[in-house]
Amino acid sequence: MEKKRILVTVKTYPTPATTYTETVCTAGITEDGEWIRIYPIRFRMLDHDKRYSKYDWIEVEVDKRPGNKDNRPESYHCNSETIRIVGKIGTDQPYWPERRKICLQKVYTDFDKLLEDSEWTGKCVSLATFKPSEIVDFTCELKDTSDTDQKKNEIVHNLKAEPSLFGSDIPDYWKMASTIPYRFGYTFMDSKGQTNNLMIEDWEIFALYGNYQNDPDFACKKVREKYFNDFAKTKDVYFFLGTVFSNHRRRFKQPFGIVGVFPPAYEPKESQLHLDL
Repeated sequence: MEKKRILVTVKTYPTPATTYTETVCTAGITEDGEWIRIYPIRFRMLDHDKRYSKYDWIEVEVDKRPGNKDNRPESYHCNSETIRIVGKIGTDQPYWPERRKICLQKVYTDFDKLLEDSEWTGKCVSLATFKPSEIVDFTCELKDTSDTDQKKNEIVHNLKAEPSLFGSDIPDYWKMASTIPYRFGYTFMDSKGQTNNLMIEDWEIFALYGNYQNDPDFACKKVREKYFNDFAKTKDVYFFLGTVFSNHRRRFKQPFGIVGVFPPAYEPKESQLHLDL
């Protein structure tokens, strides 16, 4: 394995996984400016000193995932026991230029170009920064959670049958992460005026909903206020896009989702950083 230093920019909401109980898709940008996806991360099972936040710099041992398992060039298997938090780019205003410098080195503005570069037998790009020309709307829709709930129940049942998997330290983990009964998304336009609709999978949006989940209507209102009234209307928003492995491998026409929202304040036009691809 090799050790990589990664700025964490993506943490998706915990997902039930038969092999690993529950995983969090984590992605970021290496010191060399390249996107990387690390897997598996049983985040809520990590020791507290390893539980990184977004925009933490971490060091971790990784191996490139073999092409017969995951052809995507950004995908690496990691040894989560080796995770070490070695720095952070904070949220105060002085740090935003540093975040911009790292996160906006390669920016797509043409969605068709991104899809072309994502072709499975071509470049197979599966992580990218994207700049919408306009965010048209924000959606909040009820979703069917029966499959997720069934999978969680099966995992918990299997864990109870084999408690030795976790020794004597299992307490809160029987609960797993709450199932969020809504899907959230953006309708946006690219540089050619093409309209697209993508779901948002970022942990932060589900955590925001969870703060008010006892009142679903109010919770959805708070999410819309943050992601549309604030981010979309007042910030210089970029998306971190990632593919769903099963959809990408099966050559879905559109395999991407929004795995992170990057919302810095606007800069003066002469200092804005873009690279059209």
